[in-house]
Amino acid sequence: MTRILHTLLLSAVVAAGTAQTATTTYFMDGIPTRHTLNPAFAPDGNYVSMPLLGQTGGGYSGNVRLDDFIYTRPVNGQLRTVTFLHPGVAASDVSFPDRTRLNEELRLQVIDAGFRMLGGYSTVGISVREQGGINLPGELFGMMKTLANKDYDLGRGDACLQSWAELALGHSRRLNPHLRVGAKLKLLLGLAQAKSRFTDLRLNLESPDRWTVTGREELHVSRQGFTWGAPRTHTYNTSTQTYESVNWDNVSWGNRKVSVSGGGLAVDLGADYAFTGTLSGLSLSAALTDLGFLRWDDTRRASNEGRPFTFAGFHNVQVKGHEGDIPFKEQSDQLLDNLARFYNVSDQGNAHTQTSLGTTLNVGVAYTLPAWKQLTLGLLSTTRLQSRYGWNEERLSATVRPLTWLEICLSGAVGTAGSSWGGVLNVKPRYVNFYIGFDRYFGRLAKPFVPLGSGASAYLGLNFTFGR
Repeated sequence: MTRILHTLLLSAVVAAGTAQTATTTYFMDGIPTRHTLNPAFAPDGNYVSMPLLGQTGGGYSGNVRLDDFIYTRPVNGQLRTVTFLHPGVAASDVSFPDRTRLNEELRLQVIDAGFRMLGGYSTVGISVREQGGINLPGELFGMMKTLANKDYDLGRGDACLQSWAELALGHSRRLNPHLRVGAKLKLLLGLAQAKSRFTDLRLNLESPDRWTVTGREELHVSRQGFTWGAPRTHTYNTSTQTYESVNWDNVSWGNRKVSVSGGGLAVDLGADYAFTGTLSGLSLSAALTDLGFLRWDDTRRASNEGRPFTFAGFHNVQVKGHEGDIPFKEQSDQLLDNLARFYNVSDQGNAHTQTSLGTTLNVGVAYTLPAWKQLTLGLLSTTRLQSRYGWNEERLSATVRPLTWLEICLSGAVGTAGSSWGGVLNVKPRYVNFYIGFDRYFGRLAKPFVPLGSGASAYLGLNFTFGR
């Protein structure tokens, strides 16, 4: 399972990405790439992005903090970063919400450009994207820490990860002095995807270090050339009843690091309405982005339709071995390997599957002060419409333009992932536009530079502007 997660990330060729689509920039007129938030938005002039740097960053958010999983504890007289399963972390210090949710989103903008043409404003862009999320019962992690002598009813859990490349063609135009509309068509190439689900998962105590696990489990992996490898044979209890399950140690990913495993379509739709007269300075906007799907070919499916199997508990998640300290990455891999033992599934052959994108609804209202037009106040509601991985955020921002070439925005938000604050600095002298900022402040960091809060993000962009 560890190899599946790591290889999917590598197959996306994602060196960096945009976390939560940079919502603090929504009301910043001086940033040319904000049409990714609403296709109706159009800058004053033409632009071409710096390859791979037009909009770059990364981040995550959820209702659980990373310092619920990661702790700093003294080991042999020195502070070490350890997982929550380390014996130096007391069970009383470990606490998770009933439903533990975590979402992340990456975007690598390969190239992007926009021009005034065809009676409006047209954009074209190529990017590589990735989305992931988990929605798991909090009791799963508490059980991993204690494994008390009792039966566990874990219920349902889900996890997903998908990556794709997209070619986006957009156009916006003004229908009248008040209303501007826009749309964007996206052609998608699926790179890889994995999704897993369990329902009615129960652990029943057999002996102090042995549990019987029952439940329905399903796992899909889509990547050209992927195979499970030779299966393992299991005997249930002491009977002669046997079955074969996927052997995670024999997974093969084929010969190519990057491959196309599917395709699809998506659209963005948006509108922006500006009032005049007594309401001059007030504007309303709304957009639906990533409304579409991906169809995956060559999907390997594995499942367990309720067949019981035995589980000996979590082990080997430590920070010191015979040869010295175990790196934190290796600790994380050990933890994922232990989790993988919950997926005792059998190969079900190939199948075709279809997944939706993380459709996002943005609704914004902005007001530019008539007495001081250098200041704009904005309120943006962002909702991710994605079944069990959905989330919502309300963000209030203030954008000030003290100079023609300088734009600064500060924002604060509350939502599914708690509260956060962000800021963006946009420098836009003639022919160049450069911005840097974040939607969620990093807060406290653990070694090596691991943010410990319930979310973090950072992004930057470099674009070349011309023509007014």
